[in-house]
Amino acid sequence: MTTRVFCLLITLLFFVNGQSQTTCEEYYSRGNAKFKIQDYQSALLEFDKAIKINPRYASAFCNRGNTKCKLGDFKGAIADYSKTIEFTPAYGVAYNNRANAKDSLQDYLGAIADYNKAIQYAPFYADYYNSRGLTKLLINDSKGAIADFTKAIDVNPVFVAAYYNRGSAKSAISDNKGAIADYSKAIDINSYYAVAYKNRGVVKITMGDIDNGCKDLSKSSDLGFDEAYEDFKRYCN
Repeated sequence: MTTRVFCLLITLLFFVNGQSQTTCEEYYSRGNAKFKIQDYQSALLEFDKAIKINPRYASAFCNRGNTKCKLGDFKGAIADYSKTIEFTPAYGVAYNNRANAKDSLQDYLGAIADYNKAIQYAPFYADYYNSRGLTKLLINDSKGAIADFTKAIDVNPVFVAAYYNRGSAKSAISDNKGAIADYSKAIDINSYYAVAYKNRGVVKITMGDIDNGCKDLSKSSDLGFDEAYEDFKRYCN
């Protein structure tokens, strides 16, 4: 009799645990679906439910952090990413996302520290170098930013944003020829990159190449970049 009761209890416990796990995954999936359609408040509630069932659900914490970022709750997002890292210490995405949230709070040194960790665990992910480079620009470390953009390009030679960003960093230290070369490479990869035409045009004008600079501003304006039209009126009329 005792054996039969014991077996029944085990069976019931297994069923309940299995049911909870399924429900947890369902809430997580619903949260992801709500996030994709930009229903962030509903996504947040679904992730809350998943985490309530499984308080060590690293992916749910990470995606809830993403949702909080979309809602402007960067401190809450940082807390969620920190929980993700607690449960999965080698998860580069969580470090990267926490760095993005810290950037939004202007904690640039904290962000760089997190980008460093993201790169440590995922050294062949070009976006992490690019993001760290952008943060270094915000603290006026143009040379450090250039090194990061260069590394991003080494990892992904057609990373158009990294060429553009490196051009901007070179422009900041008055390396105008280098800036033009990088903007030109970005345009070679994406011929509709309006802001790259605009910035290349401004640098050319700064160097005294008014005609070609104005052509770039005109091209940028034609592609729909209104700021280029304002610069064209300023420099080319």
